[in-house]
Amino acid sequence: MKILITGGLGFIGSNLARHLIGLGHDVLVADNLIRRGSERNLADFEPHFLYCDFRNEEDVALLPGADLIINCHAEMVTTGQKGYQHPELPIRNNGFSTLNVLNWARRHGARVMHVSTNRVYNLEPLERYEQLDRETRIELKDFEGIRRGLFSTDGGEKGIYGISKLVADALVQEYFWAFGVPAVINRIGSITGPGQFGCAEQGWASHFVMSYWKREPITFIGYGGKQVRDLLHVRDLCRLFAAQIENSDFRCEVNDVGGGKTRAISLLEAKAILDRAFGYEVPVLHKPAKKADPPVTFMDNREVTAAYGWTPETTLEAMFTEMVDLAAPLATISS
Repeated sequence: MKILITGGLGFIGSNLARHLIGLGHDVLVADNLIRRGSERNLADFEPHFLYCDFRNEEDVALLPGADLIINCHAEMVTTGQKGYQHPELPIRNNGFSTLNVLNWARRHGARVMHVSTNRVYNLEPLERYEQLDRETRIELKDFEGIRRGLFSTDGGEKGIYGISKLVADALVQEYFWAFGVPAVINRIGSITGPGQFGCAEQGWASHFVMSYWKREPITFIGYGGKQVRDLLHVRDLCRLFAAQIENSDFRCEVNDVGGGKTRAISLLEAKAILDRAFGYEVPVLHKPAKKADPPVTFMDNREVTAAYGWTPETTLEAMFTEMVDLAAPLATISS
């Protein structure tokens, strides 16, 4: 199958391209090389690489046809404050870029796999759960994860980034119903693994690993580090995408995808793993909790597991061990 990956030199896109090439697919990667670290993947994909700025419809119009386009490109600004300072950036980079991708898919009769995010949801329902303060983490009694039906895309403070991703998500759905563009949407949580250039607001696990290598402080934003997030290894995400390519009917299914309850970890617990792995500690800075930043979030994978027989395989310990082992050469690159 001929597959075009947008944002193909980014963290998810490049890992997915390697995985699909290994399965025998004919893969092209398209990227504008704006995101820091993407240039490091260029040598691996030079024969498969096409420059494209997806905000520019003329660039997109020049792309060759393919059977499937996997929409991995994303706005770099994910923090609420930066998004509010320049709201046009995420709306243009996520919304208008996706519109250009969909028009391309419509012209070429291609299927679309869209990488969305759990930030499209209103997380207000989390406040209804009883909060339990444990020694190393906060727990929500009887909470099984974020999923459609339980959480709505209506209301809530998503930030401009979340709104921009919701615009893209809704466009993909509308193009299926209005124009018959075959589509799959995956709303994903936190993805991690070697080669990720993380920061405190996005890719926090890899950011922690880099901070340890450079003996720099890490920051807990609220909750004393007891906030809980799930982590999914990018390799496990690639396995799911490959299964969907082979088995989905692309009738606009929407999936919730993440590490789930078994891959949920607090910042304090992650720090303990890294203390053991490195044999030393780094300073911890504390900042107040941010608005619309709940103490516990993880995804409910049960529907996608039932549909594809897929579950995450990489354990939390294995994720951190792999990142520690492979991150040393990258530690010299400034954050």
